[in-house]
Amino acid sequence: GNSNELQLFPHLVELGAKKNISIQFNSFTESASRDLRIYFVIDGKFEWTIQHQQYMLYPGDLALVLPGQVFGSEKGFLEIGSLCWIHIGTHPLPNGDISFGEWSGLSEAERIAIGKILLMNNSPVLLKLGEAGRILNAIYHELCSHEIGYRTRVNHLIDELFILITRQFTRQINPGRDFPKTFLNLEQALRQNLSHQWTVEEMAALV
Repeated sequence: GNSNELQLFPHLVELGAKKNISIQFNSFTESASRDLRIYFVIDGKFEWTIQHQQYMLYPGDLALVLPGQVFGSEKGFLEIGSLCWIHIGTHPLPNGDISFGEWSGLSEAERIAIGKILLMNNSPVLLKLGEAGRILNAIYHELCSHEIGYRTRVNHLIDELFILITRQFTRQINPGRDFPKTFLNLEQALRQNLSHQWTVEEMAALV
């Protein structure tokens, strides 16, 4: 809210990194925010609570905390290790979806789709997503260097981060199908009801 580097980015609420070398009690209590918060573990092991569910994160893991969700540590402190994070301001829509605003270079349809996928995801932790760390590091360097086009580049990198996260969530929701196993299940279903006149549509639905 008061960083000179972020004055041109009202949607970029916070960008930070921390190497924690000591335990400080009441330094990481649970809290909710109106922002969308992304945390990436560089090294160490962190036990975090997101919306009252506990998760263990290791280097390369990413946590995505949606607006309004409670996030922090039940222990009340941050474990020893290194992490970086970014907080993005979003706009809640009347239907419950989230909107990213006009800063994004994504089309309106893409922004809506990404918002819906993030909201429907049941697991806020993505494992071994090292590419996210690279993007966050690139955003930091763009903000510090102020080279020509940095404002556009920062927004493009945030878009890239959302695309990466959304694609990974989609792969988790729809993992690659195991067709040999699928057809074995189909065969079993057919054998259990041999008297039924199976249609192609019914069999395709089972597959």
